Amino acid sequence: MWAAWAGSAVERDVNEGVVLAIDVDRSRIERRVETRYCDMVTEDLDEALRLCEAAVREGRALSVGWWATAATYCRRLCGAESRWTW
Repeated sequence: MWAAWAGSAVERDVNEGVVLAIDVDRSRIERRVETRYCDMVTEDLDEALRLCEAAVREGRALSVGWWATAATYCRRLCGAESRWTW
């Protein structure tokens, strides 16, 4: 599952956007890093959010791949632990 993906790295760079992409298969994220469709990968959501928030503050394009299961990201991003408003 490649949630929150907003296109290629080229589109992200042109639009100066920040992407937090989620996948259950770490090898797919790593392949996206190798092909430059994603800048980095992490297993730590807090780190991913810090990186994304810093990129937004600094006005620079960034894509972070977060390796997580659906149960993990639903609980963290959509559930009681979420600090985000959708």
